[in-house]
Amino acid sequence: MLLQAGTELLGRYHIVRAIGQGGMSAVYAAFDRQLNTPVAIKHFRNHDPALHASLDREAQILARLQHSALPRVYDIRRENDDAYLIMDLIEGETLGTLLSQRGSGFEPATVVAWAATLAEPLSYLHQQTPPVIHRDIKPHNVMRTPAGKLILLDFGLAKQWSTGQQSVIAYTLPYASLEQIQGTNTLDQRSDVYGFGATLYHLLTNREPVDALTRASAQIYANPDPLPLPSSLNNTVTPALDRVLMDSLALRADARPASISAVVSLLQAAQSATVSVPLIAANSAGQPTIRVDSQLPDGVSYATPRRFEPRPAPASTPAAPPRPRRSISRWSAAEQMSRAQWSMPNYQQLYQDREDPKPFSPLNNPQWMIAQDATKSRINAALDDDDDVISPSQVMNVLFFLLIIIFIGACQYLG
Repeated sequence: MLLQAGTELLGRYHIVRAIGQGGMSAVYAAFDRQLNTPVAIKHFRNHDPALHASLDREAQILARLQHSALPRVYDIRRENDDAYLIMDLIEGETLGTLLSQRGSGFEPATVVAWAATLAEPLSYLHQQTPPVIHRDIKPHNVMRTPAGKLILLDFGLAKQWSTGQQSVIAYTLPYASLEQIQGTNTLDQRSDVYGFGATLYHLLTNREPVDALTRASAQIYANPDPLPLPSSLNNTVTPALDRVLMDSLALRADARPASISAVVSLLQAAQSATVSVPLIAANSAGQPTIRVDSQLPDGVSYATPRRFEPRPAPASTPAAPPRPRRSISRWSAAEQMSRAQWSMPNYQQLYQDREDPKPFSPLNNPQWMIAQDATKSRINAALDDDDDVISPSQVMNVLFFLLIIIFIGACQYLG
């Protein structure tokens, strides 16, 4: 339940209004009567001792941080088993609010400039000892002040705590990396790189990115990545910017840029590589002339212009001769069957997280039938020539692979 305006808190704070609330906390604008200054108070309603211990540790770290793009943390207080974090009150509108008001994605130049600004406080957090990982970068956690300054909110504090026998991690799904969703306890700055990339994607396209869990599920079934390219949603985004953003949103942490500053460098290089090449009036010879209005990046040059002559009518082309039949050696066939073995999905991992687990049966399970069809296709492709000779070793490989399928099905059915 939210505190009402006018509530006196901790003997010195006067609640002015509620700013927002989440699953475990609420944030209020308040007035500190002792210091005669406005403050923000984050109220944690979880009574778990592990959470309070985490708050104590992180508040000590955050209180030492001094950066103009981060709100200062003054103190942490407790009353009736509730915890209260006292920090700077930042007025303005979040980038999420501005995006909703605009109704469409921002221009790439604006987003790249914002990215460079946000990289400074994020890099500062990551350089702390130990590093402070934000874990919840999103447009609604970036405040734009009336003066146009960007402030990063809700950083690093109590996003992970223990409740009983399990670890709970707070995050916003479309902006969370796969390792964060899985709760692997291996978060580092590359997890923030994912959230950073997801935030820029949203700002450019006015659409939240498809979450990492959905994308990973598509990968299990060998389906295309359901995350659209930013340029398909905003035609001012270039292929170079597409590449940087999609790399930042890689499902594997080691496939992403190593740091926030690396992402910004790539974004700026991609943005500066955009060249405007307008057409002007035709010259005296009636041929179009191309004028270059911006400088090309180093190492890139234009091709020498040439006149366009009428192309002669193509001569009749004889029909292409039939392609010779493909000859598959026994080694290539064995290699294809080996690849089929190693590309089988991990069905035990796939089914262990289902909300309503059911006994596994290969006869009535569509995923199993898909896997069987895919396996048959791979083997048939390896041995599709009628005149191929199948060696005894190939027969043994096929039998061995079928035994693996039967064994997996039996384990799933019995386990």
